[in-house]
Amino acid sequence: MIIAMFIATVAATSAVSTASAQQQIKYGVRAGFNNSTYRIGIKDASFSVNPGSKAGIYLGGQAIIPIQGVWSFQPELVYSMGGLKISGKGEQLELLEMGLDGATGTLSISSTMHHLNIPLLVRMQASDKLSLMAGPYIAYRMALGVDYNDGMENFMKEGAMDEELMLEEIANAKKSLKTTLDENLSKLDIGFTIGAEYAFDNGLFVDMRYNFGLINHLKSDYKIVMDGETVEEGSWKKDMGVEPKMKRSSFQIGVGYRF
Repeated sequence: MIIAMFIATVAATSAVSTASAQQQIKYGVRAGFNNSTYRIGIKDASFSVNPGSKAGIYLGGQAIIPIQGVWSFQPELVYSMGGLKISGKGEQLELLEMGLDGATGTLSISSTMHHLNIPLLVRMQASDKLSLMAGPYIAYRMALGVDYNDGMENFMKEGAMDEELMLEEIANAKKSLKTTLDENLSKLDIGFTIGAEYAFDNGLFVDMRYNFGLINHLKSDYKIVMDGETVEEGSWKKDMGVEPKMKRSSFQIGVGYRF
């Protein structure tokens, strides 16, 4: 999948660069802060688990290929780290089937996701220093991790289980949740990017982007995995009567250097 996306990018870049062979192509690198959010399109009032934003970084390279006048083509290859946070009250944890019986406090789960992104942007030079860009992107999730917040003792009723058993239960739940997320969330994302850039005379620039996904990350069939085994599976549409939608968006701000 990654190879196919890379080949598509190279092909698109080659086509435009051939048409602009007489003009200078510029290259650059960019890095900075990435804040991602997953939006859920359906809410169940009886079970409130609210995804929150996840901060991370991004790092990548770009090419600016002149087309005509103020217009250029700007393909990029960018690594980004983001994810989501989920919090639930103690009485809801059994519904999450995380093996934390007797939990009372608020459990916070953080999932870190690593994506390879390929934006294909149209760039307009609005002034000598300011540029605006917009265009589609395709992204592929390479890996994900799961972690809980540190206040584990707050999740357990006093005397419900000893610390060693509690840590073992949480480790097993963490592994099961990671597998469940990986099984239920699509690795592919397609969306749209808008952004702006301010460049300085020495090659440095600052830029800001907003990326919003257009496809549903939740697969149509769900699967719950515990201790390496599938304990429940089914269809969202058949079992719930609706198909929930989960889409990814992110905000980026950072700096770069153009050669």
